[in-house]
Amino acid sequence: MKEAVVLLAHGSRRQEGNIQVEDMVKQIQQQDTKERKYTVGFLEFAHPTPDEGVKELIDFGAEKIIVVPLFLIAGKHVWRDIPDLVQQQKEIYPEVEFVLTNHLGENKKLIKIIIDMIESGGSH
Repeated sequence: MKEAVVLLAHGSRRQEGNIQVEDMVKQIQQQDTKERKYTVGFLEFAHPTPDEGVKELIDFGAEKIIVVPLFLIAGKHVWRDIPDLVQQQKEIYPEVEFVLTNHLGENKKLIKIIIDMIESGGSH
């Protein structure tokens, strides 16, 4: 089964922020040991939109699309907008399996990352 991943981000009016997300997605793809295609979808202010990102993955031939919300808290986008978006994509592409992961803030490993940041005193 051909897998692909769309990472959803809020999007920013400042292009620099969107470029940071795109660069992170490229790094994730480079480090992934599986042959999956990755793209980003911005909910607001930038392109590609989630619909455009999914279309890119469909054109790639994805049979399974993993949707990863890059959000720290479960606000409106996480609890309403993203599930609605995934449901719409399921209806448009019924032959494709869509899997919605938990949002980033749900991952317990994030606590260790924050502690590491604090202990490093702000150094990268």
